[in-house]
Amino acid sequence: MRACTALLVTLTANVATVCFAARNNFKAERKSTVTHVMDQIGALLQTRGVSSGAVLENLRTLVTPGATESLNEVLTKVIGDIEANVESRIKAGHVDTQTALKTRIDELNLATTHAVDQKKTSDELDRGWFNCVADEKAKKVAVEEAEAALAAAQKAQIAPCQLQEDRKMFSFEANPDSLSFVCNIATHGNCDPQLQNYEAQVESMLQGLESDAAAAEKRWQEAKAACDAAKAEVVAKRSALDSAISVWKAARKDCLAKHESRQITVCIFGTTLQHKCSKVAVYKSLLKEVDTVNGGEHSHPDRIKEWKAVAVTKCMISKVVEGAEIDTATLDACESSLNYDRDVGVLDRQESQLAALTSPKKFTCEEATITFGGETWEVPQGEMPASSEYVSKADHPEVSLVADTTPFAFCGSGGSSLIQNFWGHNTMVDGGFHGGLTSDPMHQSGQ
Repeated sequence: MRACTALLVTLTANVATVCFAARNNFKAERKSTVTHVMDQIGALLQTRGVSSGAVLENLRTLVTPGATESLNEVLTKVIGDIEANVESRIKAGHVDTQTALKTRIDELNLATTHAVDQKKTSDELDRGWFNCVADEKAKKVAVEEAEAALAAAQKAQIAPCQLQEDRKMFSFEANPDSLSFVCNIATHGNCDPQLQNYEAQVESMLQGLESDAAAAEKRWQEAKAACDAAKAEVVAKRSALDSAISVWKAARKDCLAKHESRQITVCIFGTTLQHKCSKVAVYKSLLKEVDTVNGGEHSHPDRIKEWKAVAVTKCMISKVVEGAEIDTATLDACESSLNYDRDVGVLDRQESQLAALTSPKKFTCEEATITFGGETWEVPQGEMPASSEYVSKADHPEVSLVADTTPFAFCGSGGSSLIQNFWGHNTMVDGGFHGGLTSDPMHQSGQ
């Protein structure tokens, strides 16, 4: 903090030329110089451990030998200068520190809001991608079911089509023995009965042939219908398989796009979290400055100590002007009247806000891992992987909270340029970050 030797250097020039040669009127019978008054006050304050030596030393420099003003007049001017130049500076320092704390907490609040919002978006996209891959896997199962159905249909086609093939030929052989014609004209006189019988046999044979041919044709038609139905089923199953493959490939493409968006968003979240945590570090660093004894411009204990020295000295001088003795009773009265919080202000360290902004829901900045949906997929590569190769597992990726580092291993390089672009509200297509991402490989590995 500023040195006490500078406390009253800025006292007005007219006071610097004032003479302390006049006698004090606080006791008619007692005559004393300003220097003597200061010595008495200083000695008394030292008994209480109040360091006012630098203050009083600066006051002594204002004494001009030979001046004719009364002691009370000089001391009153000194009080005015203390108020105008010393107390005002201390109060301004208090306000500056309070403003710095408020500014830092506001910056942290904004950074936290960005991180929380980006995490919410990341969670949504992560869950959307996870569900998409679950659907992709289901569609791959549908492909495999369609493949199995096609194979079953192809197998089921064999029997009816073979039966049709087997039934395409029809043959008929008449029994020559049953069609013999014998007629003894000498016995019967003519062959009319035998001819009629023979014709009846031939007619019966022809009728049997027609019946057998019709039955054979019917059986072949039945086999053909069954074969045609089996072939149609194969065509339908092949079409269903083609459709299932097309649907699966579309889902795979959609999931890959969702994964790319998810990855970029998660990596942006990582940089916003790093940014938030850097603001936490800045704020805690400022709090450390505020609490440091013999510190810098924001040291609160130094300012209180300085205020106490100045305030008690001013009070003692005021008591002298009022005619009081310079004794322990006067000092007791002055010390009891001191109230830094009332006269300067209460320093709001914003600790409740800090606690709220570093709660687990808003990130403590001590996280080692981050959970999004809590699950991820190992997505298989290849043109036609098996559905069994889609494997889900728990997912709690490690995170780096150090600014300008890669927040997550799968983000690749370019974290620094990413955060600059993000906080500058530029489009996220810079080569540093986008080029560092692994698109399809990450989709395949599920990271």
